[in-house]
Amino acid sequence: MIGRRLIGAIPVLLGISFIVFLLMHLAPGDPVYLLLGEDATPDDVARVRHEWGLDQPLAAQYWQFISRAMIGDFGRSLKFGEPVMKLILERLPATIELATISLIVAILISVPIGVYSAIKRDTIVDHAGTGLALVGVSLPNFWLGIMLIYFLGGRWNLLPVAGRIEYGMEVNAITGFYLLDSLLTGNLAAFWSAAQHLLMPAITLGTALAAIVTRITRSSVLEVMRQDYVMTARAKGLSESAVIWRHILRNALITVVTILGLQLGALLNGSVITETVFLLSRNRRSPDPVDLRPRLPADAGPDPVFRRHLLRRQSSRRRHLYVHRSEDQALMRRFRYFKVFAGGMILLGLVVCGVAAPIIAPHDPQEQRLEARLQPPAWTGGAAAKYWLGTDNLGRDILSRIIYGSRISLLVGATTVILAGLLGCILGGVAGYFGKGIDEVVGKVTEIFLAFPFLLLAIALMAFLGQGVVNIILALMMSRWVQYCRVVRGEVLSLKERDFITAARALGGKDFYILLRHVAPNTLPSVTVVATFAMAIVIISEASLSFLGLGVPAHIPTWGSMLSEGRSYMTRAPWLTIFPGLAIFITVFGINLLGDGLRDLFDPKLQRQ
Repeated sequence: MIGRRLIGAIPVLLGISFIVFLLMHLAPGDPVYLLLGEDATPDDVARVRHEWGLDQPLAAQYWQFISRAMIGDFGRSLKFGEPVMKLILERLPATIELATISLIVAILISVPIGVYSAIKRDTIVDHAGTGLALVGVSLPNFWLGIMLIYFLGGRWNLLPVAGRIEYGMEVNAITGFYLLDSLLTGNLAAFWSAAQHLLMPAITLGTALAAIVTRITRSSVLEVMRQDYVMTARAKGLSESAVIWRHILRNALITVVTILGLQLGALLNGSVITETVFLLSRNRRSPDPVDLRPRLPADAGPDPVFRRHLLRRQSSRRRHLYVHRSEDQALMRRFRYFKVFAGGMILLGLVVCGVAAPIIAPHDPQEQRLEARLQPPAWTGGAAAKYWLGTDNLGRDILSRIIYGSRISLLVGATTVILAGLLGCILGGVAGYFGKGIDEVVGKVTEIFLAFPFLLLAIALMAFLGQGVVNIILALMMSRWVQYCRVVRGEVLSLKERDFITAARALGGKDFYILLRHVAPNTLPSVTVVATFAMAIVIISEASLSFLGLGVPAHIPTWGSMLSEGRSYMTRAPWLTIFPGLAIFITVFGINLLGDGLRDLFDPKLQRQ
């Protein structure tokens, strides 16, 4: 099995190397002219092309690329003039250190909240925990980082805001990890400084992961609590803490550890933005008694006296429990509908703002009034009443730019979700239905795309395609279709074995007719849920690319570019970053709320409860 997996990894690695090689050659600009300058003579250009092998056929260049990459030679950087591998090794410890501390922070936050929410299921504590998780997964990490810098580092002066260690403090480099090196050398002052510098970036990077792990932990603990061996342990008279530690938590953490392993790539993906913001590249029992009361299964054991005694104790409470069960179910159904309604209203508000922006916006978002630059919001009493959210460094109205920015978020989010959904659903449906060779090919292609952190892939594609709305949609579509493909493939693999599909084949139905008429409609609930969550991720991704200067052209107002521009004025005009970030958060929170409600409504386990 291991040997088969290793052999299967070969085409995936070759596909990854080919995509990297292709992106390098399709990127705009000529590396020779970047090295020599535009005034280079033809002889010098020919000489450098020959020295670097750029005059050879692409097949020969690709072979040279992978052969050198296998021994760790990735060439020399045109910008720094040093070997690329050396630059990677110099910066890799900072990224690994940040990801490790972020992972620890996420575990320390998420696992206790997830376990306690499951134990206190359907109570205020549970709703508060799931609400915090929903907020955490909706926060753009770059905006969260900016807000932490402003409050913890600027206004309250509690933590350092940039770098890995205090300026002027030296650490003897042994491994490149400042925390570890300072401990190995006994430099406690350097250890404390490095820990302080890591705290805010770790919180920024680990918040989204903590939100995801909280939800996974809660779901896993609830699933384990329904198992017969947990009910048997309670029936034996074990204390609640013993049941939780010995039986529930130990088994529930298997799923949590698996998810943590799969999320390591997401940590590296988010570290790109976090390191940019912080300049790190520089130097008891559940309240639902029906599910958890100590009831043994019918074949639990040969002792009928004990079973009759246990059943008598249960029957004395049954009527009371069923009444509360029906009340809890009605309350939870109303709460699920409320989430769908609230999320839908927020999304509807985004649509209205985008469509009616010329009518709603009080000013032209491009109009500059230098005499009114950096005016605070009107409700603070420090600006003219016509600037409700203040103005930016060029005197442009913040509220109008936020309203017009919703157009880009809506356009990019909706179009990307539709295109990525169509591509992923078609490939996943065909692969799952026909199987065999088609499934193998599609599976390898999805593994290749999954090997790239989606934001890094989008950044690479934007560097090749250039700025533009169409280009950012294409880049995000190519990095998001895989999720649809995998979900639809799994659904189709299950559906094609159902009786109604077998009956359709027996009646002479063609394969593509069965796919469109019978299979596709039954995958819509899962696809709808995936699409809502994907749209939230796409909106954050578009804002991230715009924040890095790789999104739409600068003259088009977007929430991400507004955050990037306002970062330089954070201490003097914090409203430049607060309000665009709030717009992103409220939008993503509403879409996640809608997706969460739809998932609860379509979840067969919740429907059976």
